[in-house]
Amino acid sequence: MKNIILIVLTMFVVIGCGGSDGDSDGGGSLAPSAGEGGASAQVPVSADVAESPIPETPTDKDVSKVCVAIDGMTFINNVGDIVNWTPESFEQAASSDDCVPVDGEIPTDGDGNPLFVVLNLTDLTGVDLVRLLEDQLMAAGDYVSVALSTVDEGGYGDILNTPYSHVRDIFGDLKPLKVADELTFEGLNLNFDIPQTITFAFDLRSMLQLKEDAYEMKNRGLRLVNNDEAGSIIGSINPSACAASMVDAYVYLYESDTESYGDMGSETEPVVTAKVGQDNSYEFKHIESGDYDLTLVCNGLFDLPDVVNDVLNVDSSQKGYKLGKDVLNIDFQ
Repeated sequence: MKNIILIVLTMFVVIGCGGSDGDSDGGGSLAPSAGEGGASAQVPVSADVAESPIPETPTDKDVSKVCVAIDGMTFINNVGDIVNWTPESFEQAASSDDCVPVDGEIPTDGDGNPLFVVLNLTDLTGVDLVRLLEDQLMAAGDYVSVALSTVDEGGYGDILNTPYSHVRDIFGDLKPLKVADELTFEGLNLNFDIPQTITFAFDLRSMLQLKEDAYEMKNRGLRLVNNDEAGSIIGSINPSACAASMVDAYVYLYESDTESYGDMGSETEPVVTAKVGQDNSYEFKHIESGDYDLTLVCNGLFDLPDVVNDVLNVDSSQKGYKLGKDVLNIDFQ
């Protein structure tokens, strides 16, 4: 079992009123927060996981499915109090049946509750979001980190080393998926004054690396956003924008104060990238409100996340766009 740690540098503020003291139904250990009369103010918190586009590679190593087993979610406030949610608290319908190996099953505790849920990040049952945590009460206050803990093969004493977290390639071959290190998110700022929802967004193109006969999930590309403070960016590309063709083209999204437009893995890497579709369109979902620049990279397919200073063929840029909580349309002519 390993933790995906999301370190919040700018404060995760939960402001609420009402509620009651004590643990919530699902095993959450609530951090104390002073309210009127000394009672702890509480606010419902929900958490989603977003579907990720299937990552492409310039080789024949394309994947068709990425499954991640999750067995816990932990919030830590600024005085060190811990709120820990176990799978008993999770929405059990979140699990993806196609991620459980043939003739296998998710182990359960003594009460029959699954010890973890398994999500297919590339196909969340036909929708682009799956609810993992639903309206669980948490003490209002300042939270400085959030963590997802994941299960590698052999977890919970499984002598068969069942790879619940795994990657399947386009040829049907299954390879284990390992969380290589502590996956860290920085710069989150969530202000809750009413019940709200956060979303974990995995950019698999940036996060996955094939190492010999197994995949590793790296830190870069993991985002956590407040659904009420996020929007989407869509647009179309002029077919003549790339001299050769649009087959390898991607749109890169950068914060507007970025000093330079770097490649994936660099110090000035994009926030996220989006493949240009066969209809010459692109889309970014679950993007935190803010100011952004976009670039069209005609050879984006060959930008490898584990190789810095790839030569990018930047055709054109769109600069200084402000994204709010709605859909922003930006076309490349």
